[in-house]
Amino acid sequence: MVQTIRIEAEARGRAGKGAARATRREGLVPAVIYGAKQEATLIALDPRDVMKEMHKGGWQGHLYEVAVKGGGTERTLMREVQFHPVTDRPLHVDFQRLAPGQLIRVKVAVHFLNEASSPGLKAGGVLNVIRRELEVLADPDQVPEFFEVDLASAEIGDSLRWSMVKGHHGTKSVIDRDFVVVTIAPPTVEVEVAPAPAAAAAPAAPAKGGKGAAPAKAAAPAKKKYAEDGMVLWVGLGNPEPSQARHRHNIGFLALDEIARRHGFTPWRQRFKGLVAEGIVGRQKVLALKPLTYMNGSGEAVQPAAAFHKIDPAAITVFHDE
Repeated sequence: MVQTIRIEAEARGRAGKGAARATRREGLVPAVIYGAKQEATLIALDPRDVMKEMHKGGWQGHLYEVAVKGGGTERTLMREVQFHPVTDRPLHVDFQRLAPGQLIRVKVAVHFLNEASSPGLKAGGVLNVIRRELEVLADPDQVPEFFEVDLASAEIGDSLRWSMVKGHHGTKSVIDRDFVVVTIAPPTVEVEVAPAPAAAAAPAAPAKGGKGAAPAKAAAPAKKKYAEDGMVLWVGLGNPEPSQARHRHNIGFLALDEIARRHGFTPWRQRFKGLVAEGIVGRQKVLALKPLTYMNGSGEAVQPAAAFHKIDPAAITVFHDE
């Protein structure tokens, strides 16, 4: 079930940009608690507490008990975090206060089980993830940490829907239909067109001295689409939280997105605890990987991807911001 995390806070007396800047000069992060038809509560947080939650991941689905020094404790959801565009320091945090009996609207991550034993994936099919998060209405005490989709019997061409998601009982999807979460798409087949045979040359007129013309050169063999040493792995490091999408620490994700766009890679799909896409750059076949495990855990995505595709460590390139 959903985690409940306690955060210590100090009360703030004034609202406005000037007061917020003064709070930051004191080394704290200004924040506000709103909702439940009550007046907003102005607070200040230790930036280390904020960044700790950002690095954990899944903070949008956690419950927070904000303990205000000299006051009470508020039961909340963390709704938005604003960051400095250059330093990435947290600038402001918005909490939503929860009223008793109130259903909350949250996004819950989807985990995929038994990829290795899926007959469709074993036959070369592609895991095409339509939704990596599902938005639901739920009781604050009954929000699951994640949903699960079992791929053990998924064949090529199968579509797995909301009704097949495990652990969604007690929640209600905000989409009022049995929507598709993931499909097993047929493998992409690259066909190389063989060069057309050269037309038969007309007999050459004999040259002076009775010697025939030099024989025509044979047509050059068709070039391969990728290098002889097979596939390479390009890994982009970043933070998978949506709020971090355009920050400089996500340069690895941004670089791979641009490469994939320019070179017409396959759509991103979820696999190996990350997002993968394939394409050809020059004559080189490339597997692009964006780990969703955060930077410190990126090996949990890179190792199985490299092992599955038999990619040598020397053929792995990492894109990151340092």
